[in-house]
Amino acid sequence: MAAGTVGTLAVSPDGATLATSHREIRLWDTATGRRVRTLVGHSDGVNSIAFSPDGELLASVCDDRTLRPWDVAPGVEIWAIQTSGGLPKAVAFGPDGRSITCSAGKDILIYDLHAYDPRVDLWLTGPVVPD
Repeated sequence: MAAGTVGTLAVSPDGATLATSHREIRLWDTATGRRVRTLVGHSDGVNSIAFSPDGELLASVCDDRTLRPWDVAPGVEIWAIQTSGGLPKAVAFGPDGRSITCSAGKDILIYDLHAYDPRVDLWLTGPVVPD
């Protein structure tokens, strides 16, 4: 991707914030179109971003093989963890906002957001097939 292009995007649940990414994540005020914050931490292209159900957090996964949850208001990283398996390509919050799920190759990884020592709580290996 060329510099300044958008690799992925997400809209907060209340519609007030747009998040876009390439190597850094930019947060935009949807009412004014102004950039309000830049989240820096990944060292490669960001593959997926997602807001938590309450819009207070944002999760990101990247080709640097990290999963990072961010506190949106101050723009700070909560923690970073190396994903196991392949490159992480998708990320989503659980409906209660307490877990983050990401895909990494053939694996589906589910992390407890509030664990003192971030760790994989559930690791599904092999192809994911519908019932």
